[in-house]
Amino acid sequence: MEYSKRVMDIVDILLNQDSFVSATKLADELNISKRTIFRDMADIETLISEQGMQLLRKSKSGMKIEADEKQKEAFRQFLMRHKTVHFTQEERLNQIIIELLRSREPRKFYYFSTLLNVSDATISYDMEKVEPWFKERGITLVRKPGYGVFLEGKEIDFRKAIVDFLYQNYEHQDLVSLIDNTSNFVETVIDSEISMKVSRILSQYEDYLANRLTDQSYMGLMIHLSIAVQRILRGESIVMNPEVLAPLKSDALFKMADNIGNDIEKVFGIKFPEDELGYITMHLKGSKLKTGALIDQQDLIISNFELSRLASSMIQKFKELSGYDLREDEKLLIGLVTHLRPALTRMKLLLDIRNPLLEKIEEMYPEIFNMSTIASELIAKQFNVVIPREEIGYIAMHFGAAIERYVKLQNIEKDRKSTRLNSSHESPS
Repeated sequence: MEYSKRVMDIVDILLNQDSFVSATKLADELNISKRTIFRDMADIETLISEQGMQLLRKSKSGMKIEADEKQKEAFRQFLMRHKTVHFTQEERLNQIIIELLRSREPRKFYYFSTLLNVSDATISYDMEKVEPWFKERGITLVRKPGYGVFLEGKEIDFRKAIVDFLYQNYEHQDLVSLIDNTSNFVETVIDSEISMKVSRILSQYEDYLANRLTDQSYMGLMIHLSIAVQRILRGESIVMNPEVLAPLKSDALFKMADNIGNDIEKVFGIKFPEDELGYITMHLKGSKLKTGALIDQQDLIISNFELSRLASSMIQKFKELSGYDLREDEKLLIGLVTHLRPALTRMKLLLDIRNPLLEKIEEMYPEIFNMSTIASELIAKQFNVVIPREEIGYIAMHFGAAIERYVKLQNIEKDRKSTRLNSSHESPS
């Protein structure tokens, strides 16, 4: 079985500790999130078992490996053979994507085979695997015999592809660690010095941004700006359709984008075009707000009454489809209203919407997802937008949580009735 370098590093750390090690400590040492460690647990357990060792777990203490000196030495030899030269197929594909996104210059198969320690035939097979990934993002993978492999596409599609790759392969905490610390990965895709300067610029707007945007939206803005600066410095800038840019320039958030752009110009000594400001404005308009965050009056294009009425209609439609009467669930109504404002902005501006839980939601709760799809048609009809499956996934999460609350409440009420009934039948002693 093939194992990632991260899995082997985790086993190595555990093997060099005599006491139990918590997932938090492992995450801190490797600059990853606890969720990433839990995701790797199956491979970690398999590798330990293959080496004849045993993984012990203790609640609130963590885990440790039970092994004798002979087993430890055998694993060290295994590590020496695989750690520096071995890549799983997933790691190879990711490395190929990174290299192609990083460089616009043609790369020959020999370059990749030397980098990844595999044959040209394996690289050719891997290229076929990554080609659909680029195609889905409007980028063409070009292979010319004797010349090399390279990408063709629009600048905006390249930037979106980089952001997609980051969010597909790294949890939020991992991205924070990558940007906060010097990292080969960051320097490969996003220059770490640029990202640190951008971070300092955004910190000046803490009241408006960090205190109002969700952590994921704030991190997305930082990545967006870091990529924009890096590619402007390389002479690669975005052009926005004038018909889209014109209304954005009169938006209240365009002034915020303009202020950020002016700071970027001073720090990096570059010209930050209006087209770039337009994309920052779109990003801000499509960002999710923390619960309770205030919205400037200029942003209230859609009234709270209108959103509340829409959410209520969706809840009624869901009742007709599912039989669950969730109209008394105040958390559901507030949750939908809070979600719909930035969601509508994202849909109107055709911004990318990411939902890492989409596949799990569709697989584990297909009925709720299907009913949410039908309920979401009310949004499409009222605002003339296309509802992406990712957005439906988020709406399904709201309805799923409401159903859990509803069932729990019904069970509590049922127990109360049963208790009262039993009490009434008991004879006084």
